Amino acid sequence: MTIYPLPPRLPTNPYLDLLYAPMGGCGLHIWRRRPREALPALLAGRGARVLHLHFFDELTQRPGRLTTAARSLAFVALLASLRARGVRLVWTAHNLVPHELHQPRWAFLT
Repeated sequence: MTIYPLPPRLPTNPYLDLLYAPMGGCGLHIWRRRPREALPALLAGRGARVLHLHFFDELTQRPGRLTTAARSLAFVALLASLRARGVRLVWTAHNLVPHELHQPRWAFLT
């Protein structure tokens, strides 16, 4: 089984490396590509069949209200589209509220 973690890496935090390192010995392949490469492939039915979500507030939260709203809605649409294509979604909730919360009204989507 192939899993795509989002984000694929955390440059200043070893958490994802420590989480995924032992999984290779269990027959799992962790597909750690950049989102701009991986997400179109997932939508086309290539690559991973499981999307493992971690800290996705970085994808959606921005200082501008409209930008945050647009990015949040696009992210929800992306998840719905992936799910409709048979990609399994797994979310590990690390924080109840993001550390960098720019737009509290849209926090329910992060």
